Amino acid sequence: MDSEASLSAYTPDQVKKGEKLPERISSIAHNVEAGEKLKLDLVTENVAEVTTAIKGKTLEKFVVLGSMGMYATLNELRSDGQQLMILEQRIAGGKNDYDIGVRPEALATAMSSFAWNPEAQKLQRGYVGEGRQMVDLMGRGELLHFPWRETNINGVTFFVQSPEEMIFEKMTALINPGNEDTGEARMREVKWGVDTKLLKTYLIMKNGWTEAQTEEHLASKWNDYIEDTRYQGVSGLSQEVETGKPVAEVVKEVIQKRLGKEQVDNPKQELLAIFGQQSETLVDTLLQSSTGSDFYVAMKNLLDQRAGGKLAYTEATSKATTEFNKLIAPSN
Repeated sequence: MDSEASLSAYTPDQVKKGEKLPERISSIAHNVEAGEKLKLDLVTENVAEVTTAIKGKTLEKFVVLGSMGMYATLNELRSDGQQLMILEQRIAGGKNDYDIGVRPEALATAMSSFAWNPEAQKLQRGYVGEGRQMVDLMGRGELLHFPWRETNINGVTFFVQSPEEMIFEKMTALINPGNEDTGEARMREVKWGVDTKLLKTYLIMKNGWTEAQTEEHLASKWNDYIEDTRYQGVSGLSQEVETGKPVAEVVKEVIQKRLGKEQVDNPKQELLAIFGQQSETLVDTLLQSSTGSDFYVAMKNLLDQRAGGKLAYTEATSKATTEFNKLIAPSN
């Protein structure tokens, strides 16, 4: 295998006819027993049923995330009846859960609409409708430059992320998977690299592009993704400061919402716990902001320090490729 090309797209033939994928795609695998059906047929039928059940319970706009959102997106390539046999192995090795996103501020309303009990609401996990499928609900904002897009399965329409957002999300996870809720480092997953390749193939087949054109397109969208994800919500907070709301109060409310804390007594201490003691000067500057624009700049500087420098698309691709290659390298 050419290590420099391991995150390149699969060929259309590989997607249609099948291709041996790396072993242990996901650290948690729940195979789908489809009987005589194709696994993709069963999975997409289930997605249609789950989204129909959710629509019947809440008026909140929602998006299908994760692998199910990707399967629904790739399913669009079957308009001519062509099968996508590579997905049979991808589904077999996947976690195959149902991740649903709603606006963070709509989480409580949605869970109440589902009639989840207090324990389910605490876990943000429960059954919707007849209870055949378990749903994980999470707060997810719609990105400015990557609006959710509608897709259709068996006459049921629902929203999925754009393929570009999914690709960038998976590349970013390969580069820096972050931490689990327990604070432990999150494991990198082979599926993030496999899915990056699959979604690049989707762009090629859907748009009639070459791989070079696809990479040029992704490079042109990368900075928008960085801006949207790193600074999401900062504009709204700076507007609150501009209208006269005390900075300390704005910060307290954000920490309470993000960390689930009932009370925040010392916003500086909380910010230092999040961003590190080395950020004290930046934290002080933020808390001393006198205008909305000052707050915006200070918040961006704080987020930039935590995230590190902005990678160019080529650098991000190189780093993600390196991490993917480590995951699929034969163990001696």
